[in-house]
Amino acid sequence: MGGEQNGILSILEKHGRDGGLGKGPARGDEDAEAEYTAFAKGRIGVHPQMSIIFRKADGSAKGFAYAHLYSVESNNPAAGFIAEFTQTKVTVSGRNLEPLFAYLCQHRAAEVREAERNQLFEMAGDEPVVESIAFRSLE
Repeated sequence: MGGEQNGILSILEKHGRDGGLGKGPARGDEDAEAEYTAFAKGRIGVHPQMSIIFRKADGSAKGFAYAHLYSVESNNPAAGFIAEFTQTKVTVSGRNLEPLFAYLCQHRAAEVREAERNQLFEMAGDEPVVESIAFRSLE
Protein backbone atom coordinates (compact mmCIF):
# COMPACT_ATOMS: atom_id res chain seq x y z
CA MET A 1 0.00 0.00 0.00
CA GLY A 2 2.81 2.46 0.84
CA GLY A 3 4.44 1.87 -2.56
CA GLU A 4 1.16 2.58 -4.33
CA GLN A 5 0.72 5.84 -2.44
CA ASN A 6 4.25 6.97 -3.32
CA GLY A 7 3.54 6.15 -6.98
CA ILE A 8 0.42 8.31 -6.97
CA LEU A 9 2.28 11.18 -5.29
CA SER A 10 5.06 11.02 -7.87
CA ILE A 11 2.49 11.16 -10.69
CA LEU A 12 0.80 14.17 -9.07
CA GLU A 13 4.12 15.97 -8.60
CA LYS A 14 5.16 15.18 -12.16
CA HIS A 15 2.00 16.88 -13.43
CA GLY A 16 2.39 19.92 -11.18
CA ARG A 17 -0.17 18.88 -8.63
CA ASP A 18 0.51 18.11 -5.01
CA GLY A 19 -2.86 16.94 -3.77
CA GLY A 20 -2.85 19.69 -1.15
CA LEU A 21 0.49 18.64 0.33
CA GLY A 22 2.15 21.98 -0.33
CA LYS A 23 5.08 20.51 -2.29
CA GLY A 24 4.20 21.43 -5.85
CA PRO A 25 3.34 24.77 -7.44
CA ALA A 26 -0.06 26.01 -6.34
CA ARG A 27 -2.48 27.40 -8.87
CA GLY A 28 -3.06 31.09 -8.53
CA ASP A 29 0.34 31.80 -6.94
CA GLU A 30 1.70 35.22 -7.85
CA ASP A 31 5.05 33.59 -8.72
CA ALA A 32 3.32 31.37 -11.28
CA GLU A 33 2.73 34.44 -13.44
CA ALA A 34 6.47 34.93 -13.83
CA GLU A 35 6.70 31.68 -15.77
CA TYR A 36 4.23 31.66 -18.66
CA THR A 37 2.71 28.43 -19.93
CA ALA A 38 0.23 28.55 -22.80
CA PHE A 39 -1.91 25.76 -21.42
CA ALA A 40 -2.32 23.31 -18.59
CA LYS A 41 -3.17 19.77 -19.43
CA GLY A 42 -5.07 17.60 -17.07
CA ARG A 43 -6.27 14.03 -16.88
CA ILE A 44 -4.26 11.68 -14.79
CA GLY A 45 -5.54 8.30 -15.87
CA VAL A 46 -8.33 7.73 -18.36
CA HIS A 47 -10.91 10.28 -17.22
CA PRO A 48 -11.36 13.42 -19.36
CA GLN A 49 -11.49 16.93 -17.96
CA MET A 50 -15.00 18.14 -17.16
CA SER A 51 -14.37 21.75 -18.15
CA ILE A 52 -11.86 24.15 -19.63
CA ILE A 53 -10.93 27.66 -18.51
CA PHE A 54 -9.78 30.36 -20.92
CA ARG A 55 -7.76 33.07 -19.11
CA LYS A 56 -7.17 36.45 -20.77
CA ALA A 57 -4.03 38.51 -20.12
CA ASP A 58 -6.14 41.13 -18.32
CA GLY A 59 -7.03 38.57 -15.64
CA SER A 60 -10.57 37.79 -16.78
CA ALA A 61 -11.51 34.15 -17.28
CA LYS A 62 -14.32 32.15 -18.84
CA GLY A 63 -14.99 28.48 -18.25
CA PHE A 64 -16.91 26.04 -20.43
CA ALA A 65 -18.08 22.49 -19.87
CA TYR A 66 -16.56 20.06 -22.37
CA ALA A 67 -20.07 18.62 -22.70
CA HIS A 68 -20.94 21.79 -24.66
CA LEU A 69 -17.97 21.57 -27.04
CA TYR A 70 -19.26 20.79 -30.54
CA SER A 71 -16.24 21.26 -32.75
CA VAL A 72 -12.65 22.39 -32.93
CA GLU A 73 -11.51 23.49 -36.36
CA SER A 74 -8.39 24.92 -37.90
CA ASN A 75 -6.67 25.28 -41.25
CA ASN A 76 -3.35 25.52 -39.39
CA PRO A 77 -3.41 24.12 -35.82
CA ALA A 78 0.07 25.55 -35.17
CA ALA A 79 -1.29 29.10 -35.58
CA GLY A 80 -4.62 28.63 -33.78
CA PHE A 81 -8.13 27.25 -33.93
CA ILE A 82 -11.80 27.95 -33.31
CA ALA A 83 -13.61 25.98 -30.60
CA GLU A 84 -17.38 26.07 -30.86
CA PHE A 85 -19.35 25.62 -27.66
CA THR A 86 -23.17 25.66 -27.35
CA GLN A 87 -23.54 29.46 -27.35
CA THR A 88 -19.99 30.73 -27.85
CA LYS A 89 -17.18 30.51 -30.38
CA VAL A 90 -13.71 30.83 -28.88
CA THR A 91 -10.92 31.86 -31.25
CA VAL A 92 -7.41 31.09 -30.02
CA SER A 93 -4.40 32.30 -32.00
CA GLY A 94 -0.69 32.07 -31.38
CA ARG A 95 2.22 29.87 -32.34
CA ASN A 96 3.18 26.22 -31.86
CA LEU A 97 -0.35 25.35 -30.72
CA GLU A 98 -0.61 21.84 -32.24
CA PRO A 99 -0.39 20.12 -28.81
CA LEU A 100 -3.09 22.41 -27.40
CA PHE A 101 -5.33 21.67 -30.41
CA ALA A 102 -4.91 17.93 -29.79
CA TYR A 103 -5.49 18.22 -26.02
CA LEU A 104 -8.64 20.23 -26.60
CA CYS A 105 -9.97 17.61 -29.03
CA GLN A 106 -9.24 14.90 -26.45
CA HIS A 107 -10.82 16.90 -23.56
CA ARG A 108 -7.42 17.00 -21.84
CA ALA A 109 -6.75 20.76 -21.74
CA ALA A 110 -7.65 22.13 -18.32
CA GLU A 111 -6.72 25.75 -18.92
CA VAL A 112 -5.64 28.02 -21.79
CA ARG A 113 -3.82 31.23 -20.89
CA GLU A 114 -3.25 34.26 -23.09
CA ALA A 115 0.27 35.69 -22.84
CA GLU A 116 0.84 39.21 -21.66
CA ARG A 117 2.52 41.54 -24.13
CA ASN A 118 5.96 41.31 -22.49
CA GLN A 119 5.74 37.51 -22.34
CA LEU A 120 5.22 37.27 -26.10
CA PHE A 121 8.79 38.40 -26.69
CA GLU A 122 10.38 36.42 -23.88
CA MET A 123 9.25 32.99 -25.09
CA ALA A 124 11.54 30.78 -27.13
CA GLY A 125 10.55 30.31 -30.76
CA ASP A 126 9.58 26.67 -30.27
CA GLU A 127 7.44 27.20 -27.14
CA PRO A 128 3.63 27.24 -27.43
CA VAL A 129 2.31 30.78 -27.00
CA VAL A 130 -1.31 31.93 -26.98
CA GLU A 131 -1.26 35.46 -28.37
CA SER A 132 -5.00 36.11 -28.23
CA ILE A 133 -8.29 34.61 -27.07
CA ALA A 134 -11.53 36.04 -28.42
CA PHE A 135 -15.11 35.12 -27.48
CA ARG A 136 -18.06 35.54 -29.83
CA SER A 137 -21.61 34.85 -28.73
CA LEU A 138 -23.68 32.69 -31.10
CA GLU A 139 -27.02 34.02 -29.85
